[in-house]
Amino acid sequence: MTKKTLKMAESEERRVLAKRKTEQAAVTSTQAYFALNRTAATGVDGQTWEGYGANLQDLHERIHSGSYKPRPTKRVWLPKPDGRKRPIGITALEDKIVQQALVWVLESIYEEDFLGFSYGFRLGRSQHQALDAVYMALTTKKVGWVLDADIQGFFDHLDHEWLMQFVSHRVSDRRVLDILVRTLRAGVEDEGRRERTRAGTPQGAVISPLLANIYLHARTAFTRALLAAQTAPWLRPALCP
Repeated sequence: MTKKTLKMAESEERRVLAKRKTEQAAVTSTQAYFALNRTAATGVDGQTWEGYGANLQDLHERIHSGSYKPRPTKRVWLPKPDGRKRPIGITALEDKIVQQALVWVLESIYEEDFLGFSYGFRLGRSQHQALDAVYMALTTKKVGWVLDADIQGFFDHLDHEWLMQFVSHRVSDRRVLDILVRTLRAGVEDEGRRERTRAGTPQGAVISPLLANIYLHARTAFTRALLAAQTAPWLRPALCP
């Protein structure tokens, strides 16, 4: 068996295992509903946590029938220390429920893939652990420099097409993929004006941190492969055909 054939077989096996996880993740809308912050701000629907409970069965049926459609995110502008404003997206309550369920399903798949030096918005991880890891690296290894970087406007410009390619590489369940696409394209309502979303995922949405991690993980893995190809030239044709 050639290396290429072996790699394809391993990739297909991972997709099969991921599909089983999405099927076995018996996440109900009720579980997701009770996991939400009950005092969070309301979205464009104005629906509060207390008043929604009776609608859970209807939401469950719409999800499984494929008729569920997310509502636009309500955009709120928060002031920044430098005088500029930062957009925050407030999601409608039933969309928060669906997104929470999606997070649980996708986390069960991607937590096995995420790299060890990834700490942000991870299960059982925190910024304090990241600082501990930096401290250990600085005090136990020869470190010549430290790079502190910020991706400007990352959440606002996250590419939907690339993100869906990354997710579909690990998830084959069409229901999950369809709901995710609808969520990304639900649009934004800003002071009564409705806008289409061609890129980005709202800061403040339940699912946004996980989508950001998936996107960054895929880009990081590709970058690491390219760097490895610099010391292993035979990899270049496979990475850049």
